[in-house]
Parts: sequence; C-alpha cells; structure tokens
Amino acid sequence: MVCAMVLFLAVAIAILIVTKLLKPKKLWRQGCVTIKTFSNDLRIAWNLLRIKILLSKRRFDNLAVYTQFSKIARKYPQKTAFIYENETWTFSDVLKLSDKVANYFSAQGYQKGDCVSLMLENCPDYPCIWLGISKLGVTTALINTNLVRHSLAQCIRVK
Repeated sequence: MVCAMVLFLAVAIAILIVTKLLKPKKLWRQGCVTIKTFSNDLRIAWNLLRIKILLSKRRFDNLAVYTQFSKIARKYPQKTAFIYENETWTFSDVLKLSDKVANYFSAQGYQKGDCVSLMLENCPDYPCIWLGISKLGVTTALINTNLVRHSLAQCIRVK
C-alpha cells in the first residue's frame, strides 16, 4: 500500500510539472482532474486485478455453474439473489426451484451430454431453469426471444 501511495505522489507531481511547463489552461485543468481522480482509478485498477486473478484461479477448478452457485447459495441462503417486480428471491428460493427443475428434467430422461434450448422472457424462472438443467450436466442453448424467422431458425439449427 505504501508503494502505491508513493507511485500516486510521483505520478501526481509529474503530471503537475508537465502541465505547468506546457501552460495551456485546458491541459492544466485536465492535469488537475487526473490528479483528483487518480486515487479512484488506482483503487479500481487494483480491484480489477484482484478479480482477474480470482477468475483465472476459478477457471481451472473445472466446476459446473450449478456447483459454484450452490456453494454460494448454501453460504448465504437468506441473502437476496433477485428482485423482480414486487418479489424478492433469496438464494435458497433459487436453489429450491433449480433442484425441482433438475428433478423434472431427470424424470423426463435428460442426462449429461444432452442439449436443450431455452427460450423464455426475462424473469427469475429463467436462471432457475438454466441452473436446474446445468445440475444434470445438460447443455442449455439460451435463445433470445427477440429473434424471428431466419435468425431464430439459424440459432435452433446450430449445434
């Protein structure tokens, strides 16, 4: 953290010197704005780097989406997952519906390696159905409801 502050001060001073030497008012104002926002930019860059590192670690876990979601749902069952119109869906609610969907599709004979398409308006049921199907290892092709004619036919034909 000390290193970041020293870097911040060094860059801020360099920007001030360069903008003062060149003297155009517009450049001077831009330099001041840059200095004022630099700490926020540095913090955001640090957070993005942490997220990138976390995601690169997760990429090699080779866990299904449902597995990752169920871990979070079990850790935070009463936290809000979705707010849709006047309804609040907790992680527990989503997990329960996803399990029901998985049981239904399993009873219908779907198994790992199968592929289904899902075309549904945006609502909380959409990710629940997708997660439930994912639990079985079934691949879900998510179809946009705005597609018509040739575009829709192409999405359905492509495997």
